[in-house]
Amino acid sequence: MDRNGDTLPPYYVSGLPDSYYVRLFPRQSVHLFHSSYCLHWRSQVPEGLEGKREVYLNGENMYIAKNTPPSVVKLFQEQFRKDFSLFLRLRHEELAFDGQMVLTFLGRKDEDVYSGDLNHLFGLLSQSLQSLVVEGLVEEEKVSSFNLPAYGPSVGEVTALVKESGAFEIAHIKLFEQNWDP
Repeated sequence: MDRNGDTLPPYYVSGLPDSYYVRLFPRQSVHLFHSSYCLHWRSQVPEGLEGKREVYLNGENMYIAKNTPPSVVKLFQEQFRKDFSLFLRLRHEELAFDGQMVLTFLGRKDEDVYSGDLNHLFGLLSQSLQSLVVEGLVEEEKVSSFNLPAYGPSVGEVTALVKESGAFEIAHIKLFEQNWDP
């Protein structure tokens, strides 16, 4: 019953500890799908970040930074495109007719792939790891070979992939800005 004493239709709530990059529910069985702060994580680190002779193409960065080569940025973008397209296809199969999705994830407010909260936060973490290398506490190769399986897309990138999928219409997009200063 709701607060007014009216009877609510039967409903089931489920939270699953599994990858979004596999089928989670039976076909056309979900009426509302909600994802909160998971979709910036990728299914894997982009392939190809290790160049010839163990040269790591993203240098000392674990994510996209100001000095990340455009070829590396493209690898992160392609991994996002592949994963998010798969996510949309799988959720489309699971959603009932007129089903809805609410997706909340980290991203960028503009198209500049070198800016954004994730770039800043993971840049600080990269600097911290580099200071451990300088102190001799961590091997440089371990830091240089480490890349996060993450990508913070722009609203434009998300919108384009949703439209390209042909499976969904966007009813509403809201950008929330986070102030990281205390």
